[in-house]
Amino acid sequence: MENIERTVTTQAGPLFQQVEAFCEDVFLRKAPPLPDKAKDLLVAAIPFLTILSLIVTAFSVVLWPLLALLGVLATFLSALTLSGSGVAGSLIGIAESLVSLLLGIVILYYLATSLSGLFNRRLSGWYKLFRADVLSVVSMLLSLGFGILRTIFSAQGVSSVFSIGALLMGGAFSALIMALIFYFSFQIREKYL
Repeated sequence: MENIERTVTTQAGPLFQQVEAFCEDVFLRKAPPLPDKAKDLLVAAIPFLTILSLIVTAFSVVLWPLLALLGVLATFLSALTLSGSGVAGSLIGIAESLVSLLLGIVILYYLATSLSGLFNRRLSGWYKLFRADVLSVVSMLLSLGFGILRTIFSAQGVSSVFSIGALLMGGAFSALIMALIFYFSFQIREKYL
C-alpha cells in the first residue's frame, strides 16, 4: 500500500502543492477565520467524520465494479441490437466505473491512513485527509465529464439538454460542498502539529 502513496506522491505531488497554495491563499488569507471554539469542535469531529467518509467510500468502491459489470452486459446487449449510441454510452460508463474504482481505492487508502494522525492531531494525518479531498475533487470532475459525454452520445434530443443541465447543477452543488470542506480543513490545519 505504501507503493500507492509513493506513486501518487511522485505523479500528483505538484498538483497537491498547487492546490494547497491556492487553498492557503483563498481560505486562510482572504476568507474570514473561524472562532477558536469552532476550530476545536471541528478538530474533535474530523476523525469521526473521516470514519463516516471511509465507510461511504468503501461502499462506493465495492459498488463501482458491479456497475462496470452491468456496463459490460449493457454494451453486449447494445451491440446485439445494433444501437450505436447505446454501445458508446455503455463504453463511457465502463470507463467511468474503472476510473472511479481506481481513484476510490486511492482515496480509501488516504482516508484510512489519515485516521491515526487525525486522532493524535498530527499534521501528517491532516495532509493525508487533504490528499483524499483533492482526489475526491478530481473524481467528481471526471465523473461530471463522463456524465456529459454519456449524455451527448446518447443523443436523446431535448432530454440531453436537461440531463447536461442537471449534471452541471449537481457539479456546482458538489463544488460548493468541496469548497466548504477545504475552508474548514484549512481553518483547522494550525491545530495539527
